[in-house]
Amino acid sequence: MSFDLFSPYSPRDINFFFKKQGAIIRKNWGQNFLIDPNTSLKITEHISKLLAQNGSNSVIEVGPGFGVLTQNLLQKQINVYAIEIDPVLVNFLNKRKWQDKNRPRLLLADILSFLKVIKEKKSFSDKLDGNQAKQVILEKQKAITIKLKKDSLQVDRKTIRFVCGNLPYYISTDFFVLLMDLTVITSGVFLIQKEYAERILNNSKVNSIGIYLHNYGTWKKCMTVKYNVFYPAPKIDSILISYQRHPEGPCSPPLVLEKLLRLCFNGRRKKLLTNWKRNLSSLFPEIQLEEFIELAKASQIEPECRAEQLERTHFYSLASKLSSKQN
Repeated sequence: MSFDLFSPYSPRDINFFFKKQGAIIRKNWGQNFLIDPNTSLKITEHISKLLAQNGSNSVIEVGPGFGVLTQNLLQKQINVYAIEIDPVLVNFLNKRKWQDKNRPRLLLADILSFLKVIKEKKSFSDKLDGNQAKQVILEKQKAITIKLKKDSLQVDRKTIRFVCGNLPYYISTDFFVLLMDLTVITSGVFLIQKEYAERILNNSKVNSIGIYLHNYGTWKKCMTVKYNVFYPAPKIDSILISYQRHPEGPCSPPLVLEKLLRLCFNGRRKKLLTNWKRNLSSLFPEIQLEEFIELAKASQIEPECRAEQLERTHFYSLASKLSSKQN
């Protein structure tokens, strides 16, 4: 099949492409390709709007697939650094004729490994095939260098502040936890499964991941995306959500909050006091139960209630008090 004739919106063409490459669509990589051009354009508008609000013109795109969203972003003169785990798709994107003079910068990598590179400031290596190898090297805190066999690419950390992409369900939590640690990333737009998105967005019934993520920034729903605009079609709809990091920093100390959430949500349906009695000594060994209860009550938390009955601000308040106590 000629790349000129291939349509990324056609399930028939997608199936034929993978068959010709001797490859398969991998469920374990969360490969559900967006095949509706109108939905792609709407997602692009949400991304470009948030980019403009943040004064940025560059994005890291997670899992570009066949480049449907990538092409739309390039046409808006947005610089795209695309991270793709599938070598078959990286080869396709590398050979594709883009409609705009601009081209995406491509990297074959697992996005979780890539984010760890940025966090840990160390080199990362991977192989495209038997002959082409590349490295990603963080040069102090200034830039990421992507090196191919005969080429290299500088990615300015000060420029790349925005991340977008269609996230597989199985990496969502690990991805967001890593992303929160990277203060250089200030905003993003993500397409995730509806059930998971609602856990993040839900204000009426809190949960640990929602509390944890809202500690770092504001999360909002952009739009619902029906399951039938993907191929292969997942079983449930998705939601496009946006993220904007709090300019003043986290609401409460993240490390203390993380331990507090583990303490309170370990038995989600159990009363808080029951969880505290069982696990306080292992998570906060320096604080006695009686003193912990006093700090909780000062944060308007009743020990006899359940964690899901509280509001996010209750946890942020208690985490801040615990941090002050430890200091």
